[in-house]
Amino acid sequence: MKPIYLDIGNSSFKLAEYQNGNWTILCKEPVNRPDRVRDFLKIKGVNRELVISSVRKEVETKLTESISDINIFSLQVNQVPSKLLNYNTPETLGIDRFLSCFGAASLSEKPVVVIDAGSACTIDFMTADRVFHGGVIMPGLHIFKKVMADALPELPEVHESLPVNWPGKSTNECIRWGLYGGYASAVETFIRKHQTGKNATEIFITGGDSLLLIKLLNGRIELKHREYLLFEGMREFYRFNHANL
Repeated sequence: MKPIYLDIGNSSFKLAEYQNGNWTILCKEPVNRPDRVRDFLKIKGVNRELVISSVRKEVETKLTESISDINIFSLQVNQVPSKLLNYNTPETLGIDRFLSCFGAASLSEKPVVVIDAGSACTIDFMTADRVFHGGVIMPGLHIFKKVMADALPELPEVHESLPVNWPGKSTNECIRWGLYGGYASAVETFIRKHQTGKNATEIFITGGDSLLLIKLLNGRIELKHREYLLFEGMREFYRFNHANL
């Protein structure tokens, strides 16, 4: 039974399949429209197993309760062997953080740092033997922008880039340094902290703001961009689970 993979994120559903070495997004819908995903699955999910990663349990429950004719395999933190978690509160760990690291580790022979620049920005570390060590959860760039716009409405909107000049010599430049420069500097600082005292790492980046963040970091750190890193982790962990049943 060939699986299809569903990522239930903070803001959207993404349904994907892996075929001939490539990922294809089958549908993407707002998280408040599980009916559209359900209707799509009635057509595309026949004789398939649906593998789910979710950070919105109430949304997952609403969707799965409306599906009766598809086999569902929900990836959960309690399926992760304790020897692969160096984390004090696994009961609160978002499975997406572990899976993205698991996917990166499957693509590398080194310890990995994984940046997921989405609604939240997470920066996590996993050793080469696939032990998850945790990291950082910070607001994503969209949240930084929204908070600034809401709290400081008289400031102008600015372009998503860093100024050439330092320090900023206009209000526009100062905002861009504070917003985009501050975001990039925070990410860079946390990456460096992961690398302190560790073996050489490979750094992977994914998420909706990943290409912008790569631009903001401007080559200061070597990054491997993987658009479908979470799906890679879902696929690898699904296979890992079935191999150990």
